[in-house]
Amino acid sequence: MNLGKKLAETLVWILLSGPDGISCPELAECLMHADPYQPRVSDNALERRVTDLRKKGIRIPHRTVAGQDTYCLDPAVPVRSDAVEFVRGVTELSDDPPVQRLDELMALWRGRPWPGQDPPSASPWAKVLTARARLLARIAALPDDQRDASTQLRRFLGLFHGEHGLDTSALLVRRRKPRLLVVEDTIIDEICALLDSEFVFERVTALAEWNAVRDSLDVDGALIDRHLADFTDDQGTTVIAEYLRRYTEIPASLMTVAPPPNYRSQTDFRHRHRLLEIVHKGYGRLEEKALVDAAHGLVDPRSPAERERLRLWVESDRFHVDEEHLFSRRSRAARERAELCGRQADSLLSRLGSMHIDDAKEKVRDFHDRWGPRAAATW
Repeated sequence: MNLGKKLAETLVWILLSGPDGISCPELAECLMHADPYQPRVSDNALERRVTDLRKKGIRIPHRTVAGQDTYCLDPAVPVRSDAVEFVRGVTELSDDPPVQRLDELMALWRGRPWPGQDPPSASPWAKVLTARARLLARIAALPDDQRDASTQLRRFLGLFHGEHGLDTSALLVRRRKPRLLVVEDTIIDEICALLDSEFVFERVTALAEWNAVRDSLDVDGALIDRHLADFTDDQGTTVIAEYLRRYTEIPASLMTVAPPPNYRSQTDFRHRHRLLEIVHKGYGRLEEKALVDAAHGLVDPRSPAERERLRLWVESDRFHVDEEHLFSRRSRAARERAELCGRQADSLLSRLGSMHIDDAKEKVRDFHDRWGPRAAATW
């Protein structure tokens, strides 16, 4: 149906306002924000536009809410809109969508839908901008070869050139290799050679080297050997993992030549030090697949891997709150903290798999701010 610019933009604002509709003054305000170069649309002009839409068979019932004329669409007669389809499509994306599906969503943007550099600030349009931000985040997480395979990306990003606060240039640049901290004193050369095509390394072979770099560490993940020769305490290099847990957000996995029995189910040990994996690195010969998989798990930008790292944050923070309660000499405050933290952790973990990844990150961040090491230092 060819509606023309004025009728189309009016219909889109009514569609985006949802089942509650939009009042006449709000609609006029939205249209003015969408095109600040045009004068404000009068109430009579708006009513004529709505009448013209009705004449074209679009059912817009007349309603009065709080004394104001309100426009909404009849839900019994659905109207398709690229904007609404875009929002719905982004919301329903799977954790690891194929690039073809992302191209389909980008193709729904047939041009810049506002006349100036910046999008309108009116609230009904906010859900479209939120969906766009989520789509851009998905695109940013794609491996380089998948981004290169997109047929819509360059055109889509070009629609927003010059928009204030939106820098999309990095999405057209092949991303840097992730930086990996490798802590090992005997076979570090072999491990780095195994991973060299995909990572840049921060190498640590001694405690003195760790002490020199820890406060300026800039890595995306850490593979830490269980022991270094110059460690003389019983903890070995778990002190490095513990430092990363307390003072950074860097995910870590532990390597060992002699894993303990049932090491893959050592959840308490993993949660204590916020370890994503305990990896058997091999004896006499590298366990190459195990090491490669562990390194990938630390930095994989795709949603399933991100969810595993988020889940570990929650489980680790809860472990330490529970432990604080066990050593608190039956403190009532500590018990109540542990119970509240446990309820919140259970609730969050039960929803983590079904939440949008951006929402999951935000919720886990809130949980960590409340129950993580910095919060614990104030109890």
